Amino acid sequence: MSPNDLAHKKILVVDDDTIFFQMISYFLQGQSVLSESAETIAQALQKLNQETYDFILIDSFLPDGSGLELVPVINALPYILPMIMVTGNDDQEYMQACFEAGVSDYVLKPANIKLVWLKIQRCYHSHIVEQQLQSQNKQLEFLLDEKRQEEDLVRHVYKRLAQPNHNIEQAVSYASIHHV
Repeated sequence: MSPNDLAHKKILVVDDDTIFFQMISYFLQGQSVLSESAETIAQALQKLNQETYDFILIDSFLPDGSGLELVPVINALPYILPMIMVTGNDDQEYMQACFEAGVSDYVLKPANIKLVWLKIQRCYHSHIVEQQLQSQNKQLEFLLDEKRQEEDLVRHVYKRLAQPNHNIEQAVSYASIHHV
């Protein structure tokens, strides 16, 4: 994973803690990563409907609800958006619910910004590798389907040629006359 995998990518930080956003934003800027802030679920929904992001950081305690409420909305986007829950909520059942809902990783606050950065890089790299694998699987499925079709055609031709009433000499003669 190159340190510039996220260069010029855009991260949405959903957190009402302006100090955390300022710290992470400053750090990300030093990594050539763009960041935007949403302090509420409503602001996050508005931004997600208006723009495309490459990554999202979510706090669980927001003024208008739980950050976990955003996860199904993010999962319904027409693109896959890796996400990390960055929160002070250390409840094990909540963590489990986050992972089951589709959160890529979970970081407890107060968080070391460099650790958050490493987790972002790792999650983003895994996301890219997963997308590449899915693309390669689709290509492989297409090629296998094409191979099956060709094999079906060969079997069909062989059956027609192997029929007792079929005159192979006529087929060869016809083919040579018509330059097939």
